[in-house]
Amino acid sequence: MLSKLPFLRLLPFLTVFCLPAFAAGDASWVSQCRAAQSACEKAHFADAERLFGDALKEARQFGEQSSRVGITLGALAAVYQAEGKYSQAEDLYEQSIKIKEKILGPEHQDLAISYNNLASLYEKEGKTEKAIALVRKALTLMEKHKGLNSPEVLMLKSNLAQMNATVGVDALSELKRTLSEREKTLAPNSPDLAQSLNNLAEWYSLHGQYDEAEPLYKRSLSIIEAAMGKQSPYSCTVARNLGVLYLHAGKYDLAEPLLSQALHGREKTLGVKHPDYAQSVLDYAALSAHKGATTIRKTVDDMLH
Repeated sequence: MLSKLPFLRLLPFLTVFCLPAFAAGDASWVSQCRAAQSACEKAHFADAERLFGDALKEARQFGEQSSRVGITLGALAAVYQAEGKYSQAEDLYEQSIKIKEKILGPEHQDLAISYNNLASLYEKEGKTEKAIALVRKALTLMEKHKGLNSPEVLMLKSNLAQMNATVGVDALSELKRTLSEREKTLAPNSPDLAQSLNNLAEWYSLHGQYDEAEPLYKRSLSIIEAAMGKQSPYSCTVARNLGVLYLHAGKYDLAEPLLSQALHGREKTLGVKHPDYAQSVLDYAALSAHKGATTIRKTVDDMLH
């Protein structure tokens, strides 16, 4: 039996962070962080891990509780999360948050980013209630600093609605509203818009409303592939979602290229030890089993008639 469809996290906060304007003496640290960020954007996570590790050594020269350490720990945690190293990521996220809370204070908007990132990890680990609590905390902070309909707030609202849907809360109206607001304010090719399209499609798919989900997934996939390439982790997630929809709907010929895209893309960018790659292997095995059963039934029917 297939697990429930995962939902996408197209968050600029997950692997992208803003480097503050530090003094010239931080040039080496800033350079390493920017190089690591560039590696993240190309899904070269092993390189990013090494570069952020080097940056952390530089940051610690300014003190274990410095803002540079807090920033670098959070960035390295995001890389660990992308690599599927969830326990290591959780530890670094928590360390980063403690430092930021101490230095910036509990009401600083940068903490909303950190809370959201840790929440996305909790969701991956199946700790949905803890994730929901953190996203609500992040949302409160971001609304205070950015306003009720800012891009950051709408992103958090989309995440919260999708998490609520996984625990049985009816989030359809909020998912629709968030998508509508984003369509008014974002470019039609924005990856953030693709996130809302995917999340709404996910709700329909989970409720067996495949005809409503299909065009939303297709639109989301088109945006993501154009922005990030077909083998990016985000493209593979949406391709997998649409492929599993077709699998559940019995449209195996449509499912196969999408599940193959997710399988091979994840193998290349995430590696064979990553949990998402393992899920794609199971998806493809399920597809093969269904196609085999269909072929056997057709052969039997032909023999009987």
